[in-house]
Amino acid sequence: MALGQTVGIDRSRIYASRAGIRNNNDLIWVGRAPNIAAKLSSFRNGFHTLITSDVYNVMLDEAKYGGMPSVNMWTPLDLEISKTYGIGGVYGSRWWWEP
Repeated sequence: MALGQTVGIDRSRIYASRAGIRNNNDLIWVGRAPNIAAKLSSFRNGFHTLITSDVYNVMLDEAKYGGMPSVNMWTPLDLEISKTYGIGGVYGSRWWWEP
């Protein structure tokens, strides 16, 4: 069985709080970004990385384009989550780099 992993990335204002009792507490992340990123990471659609259009729109060209000749590493996707949560759009990438 192959291990499959998808990383979801979104951006927004967030609030982090430590909650719990002594010796048993954790951080709680509140906001759109942690919620949408977690939802995106649950998709198993063949893309290793999923980002929202908010992330794509602020990315530098070095993070959008790669290869020779230079091509867009991100594919626009039509996912229901875009409509359900009004996030504008989702992009997926299968690109990877070797050290």
